[in-house]
Amino acid sequence: NLVLLLSAFQTIFFETNCEQSKHLDVAMQGAEVIAYTHCCVNPVIYAFVGERFQERLCHFFRRHVVTYMGKYIPFLP
Repeated sequence: NLVLLLSAFQTIFFETNCEQSKHLDVAMQGAEVIAYTHCCVNPVIYAFVGERFQERLCHFFRRHVVTYMGKYIPFLP
């Protein structure tokens, strides 16, 4: 958002030269890459945050990790 704001007000508040314009273009491309990556990764994150996934993950940890750790730490169930 900051990059978009700087881009919008570049000609009003700043002296525009070629070097600053190039830096702002690179920053804008970087911001776009981050935004597009977020849009692609977001559905995958929601799939892992789903209730079934959480239940299966808890079951896995209880079955494998806690029983393994219970051998070495006696107060774990």
